[in-house]
Amino acid sequence: SEAWERSCKFLKENGAGYGLTGATPSDLDDAGREMLLELYGSDPAASGEGPARVEPPVSLRVGRLEIDTKDKESPKAVENFRAL
Repeated sequence: SEAWERSCKFLKENGAGYGLTGATPSDLDDAGREMLLELYGSDPAASGEGPARVEPPVSLRVGRLEIDTKDKESPKAVENFRAL
């Protein structure tokens, strides 16, 4: 998400100056993540871009999707679906 990318960028650019080490916020402990959010919120240039997020976004990739089409019951709908 954009909020995650913003917090990663902020950490990379400013983290070392505050003793925060890590490539992403998930590399920090709870206190480090809390500090990152406080620092981000107090920086007008960074916080003006939008909110930050210290938890990585959930992956939307879950696996294979199988769809059983009913050719006899609705041939036109099946034809349209397959055309996608």
